[in-house]
Amino acid sequence: MHRWAVVLIPFLFALADTTATRGQTIWCQDISGNTTWTAASSPYHVTCDVRVGGSNTTLTIEPGVEVHFASVTGLTVGSDDGPTRVGALQAVGTSSQPILFTSLSGLEGDWEGIHFGDESDMGTVNSLLEYCIVEKGGQGVYPANIY
Repeated sequence: MHRWAVVLIPFLFALADTTATRGQTIWCQDISGNTTWTAASSPYHVTCDVRVGGSNTTLTIEPGVEVHFASVTGLTVGSDDGPTRVGALQAVGTSSQPILFTSLSGLEGDWEGIHFGDESDMGTVNSLLEYCIVEKGGQGVYPANIY
């Protein structure tokens, strides 16, 4: 009986190690209240256009988060339709844990990129991107990753 216990204990620890993975979040909704995208819920798969804006709304993204955009989708911070959609993006990675914004398909120019509208960085909210990689965007009207 004791021999089985010795064999089972290492097996259970090995099993626990293989199941400890990061999450995955599918996102398809506007952000109208302060929201944080966490490393524990990363990667985020954005499947529709997402707008960040409300009454001084901030989307905060933690270091190490990956955001993968489906084809022809993008992120709009603030809005071009008036002061009711004030928004900001706080994406502050580190040198060892950068934040990645990229295409879900892996194709160049597949997603629209990050757009800062007229109502971004108004009022009490300000955007900041540090240690971020923004790649494979530029689909649509503006062929750029950030515009």
